[in-house]
Amino acid sequence: MEILIFSSKSAYSGRPVGGAEYSLRLLAETLAGRGHSVVYLTRTGARLARGRSRTIDGVKVMFLPRLRLPWGRVSTIRAINLFLDFCALLLFFVGSRGRQTEVVHTYATLPDTHSVLWARRVLRSRFVAVQRLAGLFWYEQSKKDSRAKKRVEWTLSNVDCLNFISSGLEAMFDRIRAEEGFAVSPKARLTADIGVSPSLFEEDRRPAVRTVVMVARFIDRAKRHDLVIRALETEGLGDVTLHLAGEGPTRERWMQYCADRPGLGSRIVFHGHLSRSAVKSLVSRSTLFCLATDYEGLSKAVIEAMALGTPICVSDVPPLNTYVRDGENGFLAENSVEGWSQRLSELMNSEQDLAHASANGREFAKRFYDPEKQVLLYERLFERLCKNAG
Repeated sequence: MEILIFSSKSAYSGRPVGGAEYSLRLLAETLAGRGHSVVYLTRTGARLARGRSRTIDGVKVMFLPRLRLPWGRVSTIRAINLFLDFCALLLFFVGSRGRQTEVVHTYATLPDTHSVLWARRVLRSRFVAVQRLAGLFWYEQSKKDSRAKKRVEWTLSNVDCLNFISSGLEAMFDRIRAEEGFAVSPKARLTADIGVSPSLFEEDRRPAVRTVVMVARFIDRAKRHDLVIRALETEGLGDVTLHLAGEGPTRERWMQYCADRPGLGSRIVFHGHLSRSAVKSLVSRSTLFCLATDYEGLSKAVIEAMALGTPICVSDVPPLNTYVRDGENGFLAENSVEGWSQRLSELMNSEQDLAHASANGREFAKRFYDPEKQVLLYERLFERLCKNAG
């Protein structure tokens, strides 16, 4: 099968990216490993004004030309880059490789999926388009103005299949669609995720004593580092060390908050962006992995921690609480300072509960997030969509 994966950002760019980008890379390489012809079209992180390509783990990665200038308005340069992306898509699809493309997989509603669908319309191509839906960014984009909402509605209604990464996220999508009056009628759906690297299941854990880790971007939207940081100020957690991995606009604020409190600052380590191997090492050496958030589609970091055998504790919010079973494959915390303080105090003094969740979490990840099994769901979906498209 001829497959194109298109995303402006990707794990091939050499720049810090999140779980969605690593998931698409894993999907591309797993499909290539099963004999499919896979092209990954993305932007490069280098300061290049021209495109280039190379083969990585069986995937032909094509880097889009990107304009990066030390002068000029950011909005103007961004608009030029979006135009260059669209032109690159058109050129790809009119080429010999592009004309053979049967499936295009994307993950951002605007601009990526929107651009792919417009290119298909302009060129009257017959490929099918699948969009990964991993969170609520599509909803955030739609709130900019009425024009953006219409573009989001058109895109989500014209893509051939929406790939929800969890059933809880799919339920949130349907609830928001109904409550906010979105004129969206998905043509087809798949609830699945490609999973995590199989190598994680083979790692040996050597956890440090009373050490907690959180891996997440520092942003005001959704992520709640503040709950875990403030929870550590409560009595009974004075000897717990917290490691925070990730960059973001609110990181400096919380670094200053901890620096102003010597008893707290000495126990909280801000790592910034870490390589994948460094994150794996940090998580596997921690007593507990935690994720405090207002919502999360399917945290790749959570599933990777499970695969490593590190017990997890996450906010008791959907969709997280649809697949984390409290006391079985992980733990849930009420999403407040008091809730996190109480939960951490309990878990830091319960080796038996942690060991139970460690074993069950690893088994859960291996059962539902092994890419060699999950890729079969994508193959069947692609084959069915192509057959229906004629």
